[in-house]
Amino acid sequence: MPTTLIPVPRFAGFRPPTILNAVRCAMRIPSRLLPIPLLLVIVSTARGQIGGSFEAGVAYNKLRTNIDNRPWQQYKPGNGLFVDADMQIYLWKYLFIQPGLSWAQKSYTLKQTSDSLSALNQHNRNDYLQGSLSLGAHYAFKIGKQPLTYQHLMNIAAWAGLYRGYWVDGHVNGGLANLLNPAAPNPQTYTYSEAYTFDNRRDNRWEWGWQAGIRIGLDAGDFCMPFLAVRIYQSLSDQQKDYMLQQVPRYNETLTFALGFKTKIGKK
Repeated sequence: MPTTLIPVPRFAGFRPPTILNAVRCAMRIPSRLLPIPLLLVIVSTARGQIGGSFEAGVAYNKLRTNIDNRPWQQYKPGNGLFVDADMQIYLWKYLFIQPGLSWAQKSYTLKQTSDSLSALNQHNRNDYLQGSLSLGAHYAFKIGKQPLTYQHLMNIAAWAGLYRGYWVDGHVNGGLANLLNPAAPNPQTYTYSEAYTFDNRRDNRWEWGWQAGIRIGLDAGDFCMPFLAVRIYQSLSDQQKDYMLQQVPRYNETLTFALGFKTKIGKK
């Protein structure tokens, strides 16, 4: 008897959306969010309420995972470079929306707990290109008792939102034990330093999560404002795909410390 194929409706298997699924969907298709900041740019341009900022500094990254089944190893945080460019779109006197683009090196080290095996440590440096969208607030206040000028104003801003990152490339270096020719008291090792080779079955190159930051600097009016910024990026997506049973997730947690400058693109 011939097999009859029954077409399945497009809505088959539909499940009511949840907040988490909605966030995941938005982060998977970031182009859907583009009309919102673009519209705000157009509106703000007419009012001259747009600012821009650039910063560079260091990234301090921790790999959040669990390797209690390997007591002879542990993950240690690593440092890398961080560069960011943002746009501030002012909605009101104190509120702004901040789309941004950043480059972050998220590093970590797989360390042997025994000092005699320290030559077998492995250092990973992973480079991420990230886009973010935040809602923030800022406030300017006077410093000291001098007459009020731009040089005597401090500006503090804080923001929080979501980010989406792509694992562009990576680099690994470390050592492998030479078991064929050991030398007392420690085994000889082969050292390596090479580009990381991605595995499409294992590596999840897309990352998303929440981010927040604070910025404090001198308010110089329409001119450049130097500032110090601190940010946190907390990944909510596993660095690995679901490729094996009883898989332990791996999440990046990144703190950045940077110096930069901010300027007004338009005048109020």
